[in-house]
Formats: sequence, C-alpha cells, structure tokens
Amino acid sequence: DGFSVYLRTLRSPWLLGLFILNIVWCCFMMHGRIYLGMHSPIDLVVGVALALLLLHVYISVDDFVDAWMTSSTVFVPAYQLAFATLLCWTYPAGLQKTPSYNYAVY
Repeated sequence: DGFSVYLRTLRSPWLLGLFILNIVWCCFMMHGRIYLGMHSPIDLVVGVALALLLLHVYISVDDFVDAWMTSSTVFVPAYQLAFATLLCWTYPAGLQKTPSYNYAVY
C-alpha cells in the first residue's frame, strides 16, 4: 500500500536526500511567505497540518485510485479533464495586489 512505499523511501539514500531537499525547499517557501507578510506563522502551521491530513487520506485511497485508473480507461481522460477544469474555475483570485505580486507575475 501507499504507506509502505513511504517507509521504503526512508531506506534509500537517494530518495531520503530528495525527501530532505523537499523539506528544505518547503521551509524556504514558508520563510519567504512570512517575510513578505503574505501569511502569519499560524497560517503555515495549519497549512502543514492540513497537508499531513490530506497525505493520510491519499495514502488510504491510493490503491483504489490506481486500480480504477488502470481498469477503466474509457472515463479516466474525461474525468481528468473535468477535474482540471473545475480546479481552474475555483482558483482563488486576490482582492488586492500585495508587495510580492510583481515578483510572482512579472
């Protein structure tokens, strides 16, 4: 299952290095968001907690999703297109420009 794959990741030196590199990258991103005033520390703590919760949910349904995607190839592209369209439609837009807007957009 998905959790055993996660545990095997910690045994491989290359994957462990990649895992640590991702953690360092996330820390740099969090520091930058606090520095620019886009978020407060509690925003980041709640974001990490929510990410861990969603990771736990994903690990529990990973095998089901893989089995569904490999068994029924007819509806998978239509589902992926509908889901991608829904995600683009629900993408949040800022109410006002922030100091980091110029760095992110231009």
